[in-house]
Amino acid sequence: MPDRVPEVVWRAGVDLNPLDVRDAEAMRWLECLVWPGQDERVARLRQAVRMAAEDPPRLVGGDLNEVLPGLVAQAPRDATVVVFHSAVPANRLTFLTALDGEPVAMSGSHGEWMDWLPA
Repeated sequence: MPDRVPEVVWRAGVDLNPLDVRDAEAMRWLECLVWPGQDERVARLRQAVRMAAEDPPRLVGGDLNEVLPGLVAQAPRDATVVVFHSAVPANRLTFLTALDGEPVAMSGSHGEWMDWLPA
């Protein structure tokens, strides 16, 4: 495990229908997607929207299978590229997390847990 949080030097996102965090109507719609009674999630979403609106991220519309390679090629040469994919689980999903193509851990679909594989 690293002894400090890595510095983020560049970021971008891909979505079939990216939402602009500066669009109040789009953000109200996004809040409607949070299940009733999950007030803590609404609060986290609102905080995340406030933070993102201060420095809006670069968002590219399109299918990630088509857009991602070109987007990754735009990252700074000396940066370590990290690709995070959010999934919508029907049941508990387990992901295989890899570093440079080598499996290192099993993890939850949203990174909520991680079990390191033996070295």
